[in-house]
Amino acid sequence: MKILSVKLSIGGGDGELCKLLVDKFSKAEIWCYEPVEKMREEAKYNLENLPGVKIIADVSELPHSYFDVIFCLEVFEHLPEKETEKAIDDISTLLTPGGYACIGVPNEIYIPALIKGLFRMTRRYGAYDANWVNLISATLGNPPKDRPVSKIEDKFSYYSPHMGFDFRDFQKKIGQKLKIEKIWGSPITGLPASLNFEVYFLCRHKA
Repeated sequence: MKILSVKLSIGGGDGELCKLLVDKFSKAEIWCYEPVEKMREEAKYNLENLPGVKIIADVSELPHSYFDVIFCLEVFEHLPEKETEKAIDDISTLLTPGGYACIGVPNEIYIPALIKGLFRMTRRYGAYDANWVNLISATLGNPPKDRPVSKIEDKFSYYSPHMGFDFRDFQKKIGQKLKIEKIWGSPITGLPASLNFEVYFLCRHKA
């Protein structure tokens, strides 16, 4: 079977995205990188009937300049500054010179922040991401900066709440390492990204 392309899901979680990739690109080589053991075990269970998918625990096991398409969805909003910079560097290192990286993050400012915040208040009123001070600040485009840091497996630092993530700052960070070719929002692609609940970046290596 000819391999048409090599695709990687960074922060692959339970492997659900990899299942979709296998279904969509049956002749592609699919890799799933998930450093968190609990989630990686879920991916192994979820992908057990798809033995062709390679599940990787450590980024050092991934070959450099090998992947022509890299997906990193719903990951960066959880990463502190140092981890964010490392992950962007990893994407740049792993991507082939002509490859693409698709990065998806939530929009936690402006009207989307208001809608999400009001919904969260119905579930956990008063929490960091469900109190009026932080909600109003994010709605005005000035999300709170004091995001609480947690630990996964006592070794990975991460932000649990999405509140406080600013896709505008993130855009500047990825623009330092990668060329952003396209930005769009979801679920209504006809609206500006700033009015959507999610923001996607299509990136390539800088010339």
